[in-house]
Amino acid sequence: MGDDNRDLFEKLPQAFRQKFTQDVLSRTSPADVVRISLVSKSFQSAANSDVVWDTFIPPHHRKLVLDRYYKSTFESSKDVFLFLCEHIAESHTDPLFWLDKWSGKMWLKMTYENLSITQLATDYWTRSKEQYPVLGHVIWLQVYGKIPTSRLSPETAYEAYLVFRLSDYICYGLHIPIEASVGIPGEEITKELIYLDPRIAKSGSFNYYPNTYPGEGNPLIEVKMGEYFNKEGENRDVEVTLKEVKSGRPKCGVHIAGMKMLPKRNINL
Repeated sequence: MGDDNRDLFEKLPQAFRQKFTQDVLSRTSPADVVRISLVSKSFQSAANSDVVWDTFIPPHHRKLVLDRYYKSTFESSKDVFLFLCEHIAESHTDPLFWLDKWSGKMWLKMTYENLSITQLATDYWTRSKEQYPVLGHVIWLQVYGKIPTSRLSPETAYEAYLVFRLSDYICYGLHIPIEASVGIPGEEITKELIYLDPRIAKSGSFNYYPNTYPGEGNPLIEVKMGEYFNKEGENRDVEVTLKEVKSGRPKCGVHIAGMKMLPKRNINL
């Protein structure tokens, strides 16, 4: 090709080149935008523009940040995006949310305060030093959470996880399979059978089972409860439930920290 055909893009009007580049970058991901800005100086202006970064910020969350904090705190929409990559509590009763800085997808966590736990107000439950509800001695175990689809990224597959830890002292009855489900009632729901203590599941013991994890205090554990695909334009509630009401056997020793909804990981990456 001759010299006249080489830098045709550079010969176009700057305003057109800027808008074209912004439109293209807006259809990628935050990670792609950052990479491209480092590769070419001609793309830096478009890559740092509010037009591009606004597309990665859900409108509700942008308004929340700007209403709660002084606008002068943020010099650009990119600053707002990076701020939203950290946990932000909307209120004491709403879930925590944050953005993944690489994909721009919504991540969401419900604390135990956002969950409905059967018999929580009774003596069957106690509180840990972190104030987590601790399953003391229950026959019926039911934990229920509800997530508005508007708080999740559209056209995105999500995985739901229960977040908990085992007692530092004793656990029993946790070898029993527990039903977990994720979805919208009356429509497609994914279900899993999970165990809250795999050691007891293997031993088959119904007796008191002291923990043997090393170190001070047991770590938080996450176990997958199911999947949900959030379609574009949906405005409903996804229900996440954990239930064991059939065995009639007592259960003890689980600290319920909350539940998470995370974008499904691409195993090919």
